[in-house]
Amino acid sequence: MQARGRWLLLWWVAAAAAAAGLAAVAAAPDPVVGAAPAPARPRFKGRASEGRYGRTHSSIVKGKYATADRFPYQVYLRVFLRNGTVDFCGGAIIGVRHILTAAHCVDKSNVVKKMAVIGSMNRFGRKALNFTVIHQTLYSKKSWEKVDADIAVLMVDRSMPLGKDNVKLVKLQNNRTFNRGSLCSVAGWGDSRDNSNPDILKFVKIPLVSRKRCEKSYPYDPPGDLLCAGYYERGGPDTCQGDSGGPLVCGGQLTGIVKGGVGCGLPHYPGTYTDVSYYSSWVERVMVHDWEAYFKHEAPSPFRRKWTPQPRRARKRSRQYLWQEALTLEDKGIRARRK
Repeated sequence: MQARGRWLLLWWVAAAAAAAGLAAVAAAPDPVVGAAPAPARPRFKGRASEGRYGRTHSSIVKGKYATADRFPYQVYLRVFLRNGTVDFCGGAIIGVRHILTAAHCVDKSNVVKKMAVIGSMNRFGRKALNFTVIHQTLYSKKSWEKVDADIAVLMVDRSMPLGKDNVKLVKLQNNRTFNRGSLCSVAGWGDSRDNSNPDILKFVKIPLVSRKRCEKSYPYDPPGDLLCAGYYERGGPDTCQGDSGGPLVCGGQLTGIVKGGVGCGLPHYPGTYTDVSYYSSWVERVMVHDWEAYFKHEAPSPFRRKWTPQPRRARKRSRQYLWQEALTLEDKGIRARRK
């Protein structure tokens, strides 16, 4: 009798559960035929060409081919990894041996070598000049993600020929003088998904987006060094994967560095850039420190004995003076090396 009672109890519990399930199904509303699920918020992605920050293609979305010597400060950065793959990013010439780019392009543990290509709209053209990156400086010793400072200064192995028409530096923007709507240029290499040649530099002109809209689109990014540029309402022309580190130039001055964004060319999600004016003093200090270290330890001995570190007040000189001084000092070093 006890066994029979237990079976009756189990049957009653199962029947009650089944009845409750049928009632829930009957109460549920009928699905709408053809209705699409609510779109998920797209994830933020950096704009390096490969790895965890990008996809296998890269592009300037809806861009135009750059004419010869229009962007003489543009750098094509190749990052060789241990697994045999090559990532690529953009950069900007800011000194005779210095390049500014995004930290997420170079802050990787499996990098074997970094090469900078300058002087040509065609990244594999005859005029292209190749340089090896020998030193890099990040804003913090910690991972750039922890401090959210996506900026890096690179030093190459020899002087870049800045006197040529196709190789020139771009001045840093040291104050925020450009307002919402200011039209800026940004360039990069890549496949624009229209069977165009990915080896030729492309560019777009896009307006700066107001800080309020920028923070609305990217509420989780620290607002201090964040810039947004693009057509906010309609989307369209934009940077994309592979353009990270490239220069955003407004009024002839380096205003931003391509950082990332949500998708490419989407409405209400403009491209994001690191504000160069936020770090301009730090960039200047890095350049001066690199030159001091070079002439103290690497320059030929006849010249090295004459080198004395600059006093602190000298570091307050204008950037143009420092660049001219660096050119003069290296020229002396080259002459001393030839003797």
